[in-house]
Amino acid sequence: MFSSAFEFIAVYPAAQRALIAGLAVAAACSLLSVFVVLKRMAFIGQGISHAGYGAAGTALFLGMVSSDPRYDALVLAFCIATAWLIGFIARRRRLNEDTAIGILLAAAMAWGVFITNLSAAFQKVGGPLYWPWYARTVGTGARANFEEVLFGSLLNTTHAQAIISVVVALVVILVLFAYFKEIVFFAFDEPTSQVYVTRTARIHYLMPTLLAAPVAGRAWSPPARGPGCSAIACRAC
Repeated sequence: MFSSAFEFIAVYPAAQRALIAGLAVAAACSLLSVFVVLKRMAFIGQGISHAGYGAAGTALFLGMVSSDPRYDALVLAFCIATAWLIGFIARRRRLNEDTAIGILLAAAMAWGVFITNLSAAFQKVGGPLYWPWYARTVGTGARANFEEVLFGSLLNTTHAQAIISVVVALVVILVLFAYFKEIVFFAFDEPTSQVYVTRTARIHYLMPTLLAAPVAGRAWSPPARGPGCSAIACRAC
């Protein structure tokens, strides 16, 4: 047994990577939290992370496994695109941001379930939708796991993902400070900011992007390490 959390972190590299990634995401999200409240986007964390399941299902349908770098890239792109779509719907349809988030959360989850089951049906030998070409050349035999995508585990963070988390957090913080005055003005009084600030549309889409990036950066899940082997128990991790 470990006498302290510090000993646990010092002994296991997996815990060190988890700490680095967690601190990076926490630093970025803490600075953005006030704008989340001001713009009534408290639901965006759940919305973007749940959109990751739609991205994971799409990646598996295209034959990408979670160890493929393209898988991570697709999840990140899908989540940020969802954030832009939230901004577009809220701006064009005059809907509250949380309403737009709820619409896209349900849509992304439904798409993930549909595309995952469709991929499985294409690979099921003897099934009504069995597609031999797809099963041989594209299908991976894997399924997007709800728990891995929606919750995951920081202890499964790889070296590359820890680095990406730090880079994403730094980019978010730098952009936030570069546009700090414009974002504060926009968050507190959007109608007035449209008079005094040029290109308010840029700020409108920038905010959900900044909010989505840290969430999306942690939305993917690394590959499993095999039966009975966890990141805590395996020194090779």
